[in-house]
Amino acid sequence: MNNKLNAILIFILMLSVSCSSSSPSDDKKTININLGPQTKAIDPSLSSTLIGSYYIAHAFEGLTRTDKSGNIVGGVAESWEEFDNGTRYVFHLRTNAKWNDGKIVTANDFVYTWKRVVDPITVSDYNYLMSPIKNADKIIAGELSTDDLGVKAIDDYTFEVLLERPTAYFLDLTSFSVFFPVRKDIVEQYGDSWSLDAKTYIGNGHYTTIEISADDKIVMVKNTNYWNSDSIVAEKLNFIIMQNETASVAGIKEDSIDFSKILPTQDIPALQEEGLIQIKPSLASFFYCLSTTNEVLKDVRIRKALALAIDREYIVKQITKAGERAASALFIMVLKMHLEISERMAEIILM
Repeated sequence: MNNKLNAILIFILMLSVSCSSSSPSDDKKTININLGPQTKAIDPSLSSTLIGSYYIAHAFEGLTRTDKSGNIVGGVAESWEEFDNGTRYVFHLRTNAKWNDGKIVTANDFVYTWKRVVDPITVSDYNYLMSPIKNADKIIAGELSTDDLGVKAIDDYTFEVLLERPTAYFLDLTSFSVFFPVRKDIVEQYGDSWSLDAKTYIGNGHYTTIEISADDKIVMVKNTNYWNSDSIVAEKLNFIIMQNETASVAGIKEDSIDFSKILPTQDIPALQEEGLIQIKPSLASFFYCLSTTNEVLKDVRIRKALALAIDREYIVKQITKAGERAASALFIMVLKMHLEISERMAEIILM
């Protein structure tokens, strides 16, 4: 069987280099995927890693989702309306949207989850993405109660959101993992460990998790309770947790792995020559974080000098070698977070 390296754009966003055989596993119903090492969290409200988002994207779904062309389309919400010059949204949820255990997904699931995210006790790394919502920043800062968040369940299938100001990208935000719903009864019963066990990792997405083995694998099967289950092609996703890049590529060549997120960067030119790699565009920024508590680095002139001294073109062409572009600015979606920590850290943007 001929092998090809492919980007997993059919799975999730921002995966730039990956591997695949010309067809999935022999039974064509299971796809074996290596995303790399064990991730810190797969709780949608807490995860802040790219790898974690891959798992979450399969197990959960938000109000909206992104289609193959990058357009925002309905997820749990089949439609929505915009009022008051873009400061009020009303989402109409699908009546057949269900959790993988068969329970109906309701507007209250979103109310609970979004309040959980902005609650300072939760310590969500991505809570700042809720900033467009009325009172979110004040709640995150501990100045207001979570009850003051501008969200309301009008009924089981109608979810209202009030914004601080018109936000053109708000619908895009609702397709991001931190906006995905989680189950109040599950989280309250099992606490932080709810996402560590397949039996309690209840989601509303395309797939149901049937196995979570630390440092080994995460296995998902088609969620027959998903509202659009007929659109799901692969019956099973076998996420292999493997850090060894060389072994991962070997797995591709022997057909034990269908897609891989990791591979030795020094092998990229050779793999390209062999026609075994395909590189797709992704949206991300990479940078150095410098501690401004350091006596030397707290001098802005030193940091500027370092920023000017770094040859970004050399890094992308001679080190990473995956077609990245040298960056001159920071990706806007993460800008706010880094501005918030600017008193402690400074960044040198690379690519």
